[in-house]
Amino acid sequence: MLQPKDTVGQFDNAWVHVYTVKVAPDGTFGGVGEITATGASVVSWTETINGTFVDSDHDGTSDHVTFNTVPVEGGATFAVTNAPMDGTTVRVDSPWVANIVEFQIAQPVFVTVTEDGVTDFAKHGEYVAAMGGGKEAAQKCAGMPLVSKQGK
Repeated sequence: MLQPKDTVGQFDNAWVHVYTVKVAPDGTFGGVGEITATGASVVSWTETINGTFVDSDHDGTSDHVTFNTVPVEGGATFAVTNAPMDGTTVRVDSPWVANIVEFQIAQPVFVTVTEDGVTDFAKHGEYVAAMGGGKEAAQKCAGMPLVSKQGK
């Protein structure tokens, strides 16, 4: 998620919010995030996040999100309701600031992790999708397991 830094209406100089969350089967989630400035590697602050992913068009993919954030040690609290996760600009009402608060929220990257913290993919396609590949990459044999977990 991007948030303009210093000047509204632009996303070249932005706060970058990256969250690691655990998603329940009903779409609710909770976790923590690290916030940095564009191009910076030093974390400016951390915050907790709780919310819900929503599949508003019922096509099997979450396309909107509702969430609340709470800073861990300073920062601002945000509440976003039914925001599209397509990189378009979302304006948010915030009681703590008189200025406009804007976000651009991207589609999340989901990774299945086992209880011991190891990434686990049931199919090659899940791995390709998690790595940002498309249909063409998913059809390639490179990176496919020698022995599939799938039954014949």
